[in-house]
Amino acid sequence: MLQTAKEILARKDVMPKVIVSEAYSVPFLEELDDNSVIYHIGEHKYRVENITQQSYGIRAVIEMNYRGDLIHKNLVSLFSSRARTEFINKLKGFDSKKIEKHLLGLESELKKFLERKVRNKLIQDKKRAPEMTDEEKQSAIDFLKASNLFELIESDITNLGYVGEQTNKILVYLIATSRKLESPLSGVIKAQSSSGKSQLMKAIVSLMPSEEIFDVSRITENALFWMDKNDLKNKLITVAERTGSDTANYSIRLLQSEKKLRLLAPQKADDNVMKTEWFEVSGPVAFLETTTGTALEIDNQTRVFEIYIDETEEQTRLIQQAQKECRTLEGMARKKHSEGIMRKHQNAQRLLEPLKVTIPYAEKISFPTKWVRTRRDMDRFLDLITVIAFLRQFQREVKEDTFIGRYINATIEDYETAYNLAVNVLGQNLDELDKRSRELLGQIIDMCNEMNERNDFTEEMAFTRRDILHYLKKQGKNYYPQILQNYIAPLEAEYLELVSGGKGKTSVYKLNITVNEDGKIQAPSLINGLTSPAELRAKISPKKPRSRKQNS
Repeated sequence: MLQTAKEILARKDVMPKVIVSEAYSVPFLEELDDNSVIYHIGEHKYRVENITQQSYGIRAVIEMNYRGDLIHKNLVSLFSSRARTEFINKLKGFDSKKIEKHLLGLESELKKFLERKVRNKLIQDKKRAPEMTDEEKQSAIDFLKASNLFELIESDITNLGYVGEQTNKILVYLIATSRKLESPLSGVIKAQSSSGKSQLMKAIVSLMPSEEIFDVSRITENALFWMDKNDLKNKLITVAERTGSDTANYSIRLLQSEKKLRLLAPQKADDNVMKTEWFEVSGPVAFLETTTGTALEIDNQTRVFEIYIDETEEQTRLIQQAQKECRTLEGMARKKHSEGIMRKHQNAQRLLEPLKVTIPYAEKISFPTKWVRTRRDMDRFLDLITVIAFLRQFQREVKEDTFIGRYINATIEDYETAYNLAVNVLGQNLDELDKRSRELLGQIIDMCNEMNERNDFTEEMAFTRRDILHYLKKQGKNYYPQILQNYIAPLEAEYLELVSGGKGKTSVYKLNITVNEDGKIQAPSLINGLTSPAELRAKISPKKPRSRKQNS
């Protein structure tokens, strides 16, 4: 039998030792399932079931409890003032104004609950992994077990229409795969406009399961902070162009390094009082974006692999040839097979288990130590070895450990693959210059050495941008003046001295660089010191000294 508030309060057994003041209680919604919740506020609890969104507002069965006792239960149209009043009138002895505030606060929370429910359903409907047939599953397993797995990956991406760029294709594929690990990788694909950087990212994204990708054009400053707690966990975030993520740069960096976002923010409670609430969004995430820019902030450089697109004439020829082949009968037939390629890779990615990866030889790896940033670069290199071994998990013995659970060991083969991928990429990333500026510096040095041999230099050994463009054209490299300006700007700080010129005038330069004993201008060497696969093998299995008997 339902009791009035006065009857409940008259009972000594329900009197709490400490009275909780509602002025200091934080109302919150406890979600029980898809259609029932409990709204907690002070000593009041409102259990809500059969929640429906009507054309005018929310309707639900509401059960009010006070200090653990049921007071009243009825179907209430929360949008109706009359319905709320009828519900309140049944609560004898309670403050009607306070209960009215409770019901209005409940209505607000239920609106948010239903919005989340709709959004989650849309995400699930869109992102739900399709069921694999037995044949599809076996095909994916055979693919993952292939000894030439990385050759198959590169070949499949080529068959999707993206030619050349063997190293970049594999590296970006591994970055996308790393989303499943505790320490995913990130990458920025860099090139001038129309070079194919977006096509590379699109090709790799098409091979990943759609339910594990957030492919966006723009991320606003606080957008990631307001995601639901597990929305981003082990997902791949891709941004079409870096300008679309500039305002969210801080939150992206935190996800890359801290693997989570934590936010304290003021929120208005039901009584219109501002209160601070705690929000947390879990990572980790893998991250990919493209840019035409020549330089990243140092805080971003140490968190990503900078991936440079091949801008040579030979790569342009390959791309044009592929474009022409796509218009032929054979090319159109090949395009029909693209869906099967994508489905195979997506299924293979879904079959990868979240295993731990150990690197037994990690302590035997030497790494450059010249710069402080290599403290983070070393970790990225180890993460690269990890994801390579992780992708080969169907070719490894899975072991069990009491503390870390199921795991596999990375092999020398995994190290060799990582080394071959990273030796150029890491050299570029550790260099203080953008790769394209570094290449331009080398070409300027070659030009100056040729001019020196022909005695073509003026007294100051000076040259102009026109001289550079003319030399590059002879080498088969055609640069637009504006592109040359973008690449030459970073050199002006240290490697090129501006002799004369400026705004509206022709800039005249000379090299500010070392000349060796032969009179040749030397290019600065890139960082080295990374253990080669052969050196690692020697450290792991050193040759035994020959015995005296063998010597005799």
